[in-house]
Amino acid sequence: MEEKTFTDIETYLMGRMSEAEKSAFEQRLQVDNALAQEVRTQEMLIEQAMSLGVLEMKQKLRSIKKEMVAQHQRRIRRIVGLVAVGVALLLAILFFINQQGASIQVDKIYASHYQAYELTFGSRNTEELPQLSEVGKFYQDQSYDKALPLIETLLAEEPNNSRLLLAKGICQMELNEFAQAKLVFQQLIDKQDTFYFQQAQWYTALSCIRLDQLDAAKPYLQSLAQTDGAFKQEEATQILSELEE
Repeated sequence: MEEKTFTDIETYLMGRMSEAEKSAFEQRLQVDNALAQEVRTQEMLIEQAMSLGVLEMKQKLRSIKKEMVAQHQRRIRRIVGLVAVGVALLLAILFFINQQGASIQVDKIYASHYQAYELTFGSRNTEELPQLSEVGKFYQDQSYDKALPLIETLLAEEPNNSRLLLAKGICQMELNEFAQAKLVFQQLIDKQDTFYFQQAQWYTALSCIRLDQLDAAKPYLQSLAQTDGAFKQEEATQILSELEE
């Protein structure tokens, strides 16, 4: 088989294909018996790697290599690589188990403190009112996927509109686009926005937490916690305390 085919098999078994790639690959499996057999073989090896200890895996690998080296030397090299992936995956699982408590804490912090910012939309310009009203309707209905493209259209004409920038960032957070949301909030922070500076700090911190970037979140939380009367001052202080636990 070609090198790319083996790469595709690994990507499929590791669950790293997009839905479209996965669908196309599974259609190939239905018509290509050789490919299907190779997938089953490698899948079996991964399962063995997950169930056996490191020493047992080495012993099993030596046995497989001894049986197949004469006729399938190139395949054995691929199997060795795949088993190594299995070992790495096993170690990753063990690491994940050790870190599970911390991950649960981060998710709990985010869920406990995140709430979409309440915004209203209107306009002095009658011609723009229908678009803004539609944005407001979608935003209030929590139809953030519909509100976002309209907001981006309006921002193309008013790139410094603070309310639209904040709304865009909130929509992106609701759509799990946290990295993009951080960039939007940063615009408000960089220009020391009169109306939404502290809100931008708060939602940037929450985006960092959701991305497991805890050290990056702390400066924004500390700024809010140390500013009297700041937006979400008490919650920022509480989160800082929770992150230290």
